[in-house]
Amino acid sequence: MADTLADFLDEATGSFDLIGFRELNTVPVDSSEPGISVSFANVMGSPFDNSSKLAAPDETPPLSEDGWEGMILAAPIAGVVIGNPGRNRLGTLPGHLCVLYEGDFYGRIHVTPSRFALGNVLTDTNLQFEIWNGFFTPQNLNSILEFGTSSLTLNQPTPPGVAPTILDTLASFTYDVDVDDLGPAEIDALYTFKFGPEPDNKCVDFSTSETLESPTGIDWSVSDEWTISLWWKPTTTGTTSLFSIRPPSGSFNIVDFSYTVATNSYRVKITDQADAGDIKTRDYPTEVPDLDTWVNFTIVKSASGPEADALRLYRNGVIVAWTVIGVDDHVDQLATIRRLILTGVTAVSATGQGLMHTWGLWTTELADAEILAIYNQGAGNTTDWTIASGDYTPASVAKLRRYYRLGMKPSPDIGEDLGNLPRDLTGGSGITDVDIVDDAPTNPSSTGWVTSAPTLEITGQRITLFGHCPQRGYTEGLLWKTNIIESWDGSEQRIRSRKLPRQKFDVEYLIDDSKERAVAQNSLFGGLGKAFGVPLFHFARSLNSDMAIGETVVQVTTTDADFRDSTVEVKELAVLWRGFDDFEVVQIAVGGVTASSVTLERPVAQVHDAATTSLIPIQVSVLNDNSGWQVYQTGEVQKFRCEWMTEEATDLADLSGLATHGGTVVFDDPNFIDGNTLEEGLKGKFQIFDSETGKFTSLDRRLSPQLNFVKGFETHTEAESFLLRKRLYGLLGRQKSFYVPSWRKDFELVTAIGAGDTNIDVAPVEYSRFNPTGHAPFGDIMIELNDGTRFFRNIISATVGIGDPAREELEIDSSLGQIVSIPEIKRISYLYKVRLNSDTVEIVHLDRGVYSVRIPLAGVRV
Repeated sequence: MADTLADFLDEATGSFDLIGFRELNTVPVDSSEPGISVSFANVMGSPFDNSSKLAAPDETPPLSEDGWEGMILAAPIAGVVIGNPGRNRLGTLPGHLCVLYEGDFYGRIHVTPSRFALGNVLTDTNLQFEIWNGFFTPQNLNSILEFGTSSLTLNQPTPPGVAPTILDTLASFTYDVDVDDLGPAEIDALYTFKFGPEPDNKCVDFSTSETLESPTGIDWSVSDEWTISLWWKPTTTGTTSLFSIRPPSGSFNIVDFSYTVATNSYRVKITDQADAGDIKTRDYPTEVPDLDTWVNFTIVKSASGPEADALRLYRNGVIVAWTVIGVDDHVDQLATIRRLILTGVTAVSATGQGLMHTWGLWTTELADAEILAIYNQGAGNTTDWTIASGDYTPASVAKLRRYYRLGMKPSPDIGEDLGNLPRDLTGGSGITDVDIVDDAPTNPSSTGWVTSAPTLEITGQRITLFGHCPQRGYTEGLLWKTNIIESWDGSEQRIRSRKLPRQKFDVEYLIDDSKERAVAQNSLFGGLGKAFGVPLFHFARSLNSDMAIGETVVQVTTTDADFRDSTVEVKELAVLWRGFDDFEVVQIAVGGVTASSVTLERPVAQVHDAATTSLIPIQVSVLNDNSGWQVYQTGEVQKFRCEWMTEEATDLADLSGLATHGGTVVFDDPNFIDGNTLEEGLKGKFQIFDSETGKFTSLDRRLSPQLNFVKGFETHTEAESFLLRKRLYGLLGRQKSFYVPSWRKDFELVTAIGAGDTNIDVAPVEYSRFNPTGHAPFGDIMIELNDGTRFFRNIISATVGIGDPAREELEIDSSLGQIVSIPEIKRISYLYKVRLNSDTVEIVHLDRGVYSVRIPLAGVRV
């Protein structure tokens, strides 16, 4: 398979034996947003159902140097392009190239993926991403800007990905970032990849007798063949020297460029190395200073060809007509030890008046097309002469011996040489930071450089593992949030405000080891209010086999424990634990949890012995301020009290397997009572009218009182405990109603029940007097037989037995379907319709797999 789209285009000839819709990505297949996908049309003659789409013409979309061109088309064949805001350029013939971009339009530079949401970081992490040039022309990566990257390290591929560099046509570079687990708690980092010329919007103002020059005795490499180019903005029409290259003294080996008022023209003059007798001078009378306007001058000295063409001047990329002044002899400038003076002919005679932005010297004769390309690149924020573009070739870039971008850097680097053989300008007169001004040439025409700044965002939070083993008996709280609107008759509308419960753990740690004690104390002191990784020891599972370094699959039984698969958004963590200072934190892979194993995102870096190692899921929790410790008399024993709060609860709700009555589940397991008594109470909603001087009047706003009581559970195995947990989740706090039997003999049968009877006779208990229409929560009953059979029925009405006041007759909603005699009855109990009376459910962890739970209940009508 081709590595890049360019390779693929070279290989993509002839037909393809493909079935259906195939796809080749030029970026990793696991990237969140691939920059480009290349697909092929269906070859089977039966395209996917796409009747609602427009058909494309039967031709391959044409290519241009900037990317795919042609009309914007809807997908003519299947393929999922839903939600793609880009252009879909697709062909319909078998084997034709089909192109679509996801998340962007064509002709851009992509960072793939563009965002890493790390979630919780407990270990060092390495992230890989790709920079992809979506253009059919090379693009310049000039710099990489970093923001908020403390404790992150960007690794650039060498070669050739270190900025500044060039991405060839459709090329890509792979970078990676090391994320240290030590550092600021919040990770919010940006890496911005600046494409296009490096910004440079400043220049140096030479308008008030300043000069800038090199030290004496420097090799300037100006001999028989060279090119000099500069950007200049004149501020006067007086005599002006733009630059001079000359020896420390004398009038030989000189190159001068100036404007002469006497002849009203720009002039280039050079002399030979021996004396001032042989001179080549050119005047350019058509060139008059255009005040306050940037102009690009390029001077070329040729070593071959006609002598008349040996010295040429270009203005804005176009050759200028000249007049020969004096002798037009061939000039040899073999000696190269000279100095450069910008805007002056001597160090004390400064005549240049204007603004200069860029000055460059090549030790080669640039061709006309290259000179025009340099001009078209412009300057300021639009060019960099160290980078080839168009007709300006890499071979010429290699000959750029001196290069000054004036104003780009403050003093003392105003004259820094960015060429291939640097010679800084460190002398001169009057140049300070004050002379650096905001002004620069603009780009007259585009040459394919793109100004683009794709950004990689990395977010997450660093957390600390609190890997100490807790004392038994710690409490876990499940915290929902429900809004209840109650009507006058006691009916309720219950609205869940929190989709999943928060979890709170009140945990004690008794530590007598001095090192562990110090680690725990320092962790809590520095982490109050911050995030920790807290192992859920009640879900600890021993490994079923040893793990060697480099393995990614943990053989462990995960049933009846809360091991969670990672998702693209949430990275789930676990710890291979042997002690508070002997562990390895791991990240669970997406889809990595099975009943008998857990697959990890990365290989383990330690050996893990099954006999001593447990895999424990990690809950990311915040340490509340209701935390601290107790110091015992010995001073070396401390009991730490921690209150952990988390919002990472998952949806474990599962009420399957429970009996139902009228579509509502019944918790028909016997109530566990801790102690000898179980409190039950009645609660009304009284409104009292009292003048405090006489009689008072009370009014119960409810149609019937609300019954309040507690139901208890106690589990003894991990399976029982996890099943209870799922059922508690299913109650959704105070929102969901359910049934609970009283488990008492609330009615005594006095007459056998026939198979089709819907009336049953019970001993009188004043039910017909106080609840004749069967108001909830006393409106339903459970009939339990000695053999364990249970019937759940609704009481429609109750009356005193006709002609027999020693019995009450209950009308139920349906018959039992079988004959039930009095001896078969174990009990007839009320079936209370209830909801949780608190949005907080507390689970006491007595031991691993042993829960003690008390839930407060309130009777409801609906």
